[in-house]
Amino acid sequence: MKKILIISLLFICNYLYGQNNSSPEEFYAYFAKVFNEEKIDEVQKCFHFPYSTIVNGQISYFDNPNIAAVDYDALKKTGWAYTRVNKVTKVAEGENTAVLVIDFSRMNKNNQEFIRLKNIYTLTKEKGSWQIINLSNIKSINEDK
Repeated sequence: MKKILIISLLFICNYLYGQNNSSPEEFYAYFAKVFNEEKIDEVQKCFHFPYSTIVNGQISYFDNPNIAAVDYDALKKTGWAYTRVNKVTKVAEGENTAVLVIDFSRMNKNNQEFIRLKNIYTLTKEKGSWQIINLSNIKSINEDK
């Protein structure tokens, strides 16, 4: 009985965390889901600390897991209601590192796209789980129009 309880708890923890032993694409689908649901604790678990971002040529470095990786208040001030993933492209995958290019749109409460972006996500795998170690903004796709 004790074994069944332990196995059940491990299964439940894996389900709640949502991405142990997943592919990089499955990890990103999970990340996008909890990001849109504003599940701050789950979003936080998707980042490896330290991690870095490169946005508009500005490099930022984050090493404190007690500071939220996503500022939802600032995001909402832009008109954001949710993010729609348009395309996920896996560029490379090794045993413990993967690179994804994500084409996504920021959507407002009227389901209208107000910006479309392309980012590179570099992932690292620690203890069987993918995490974001770097996020680099390539460009706004809207600039191509």
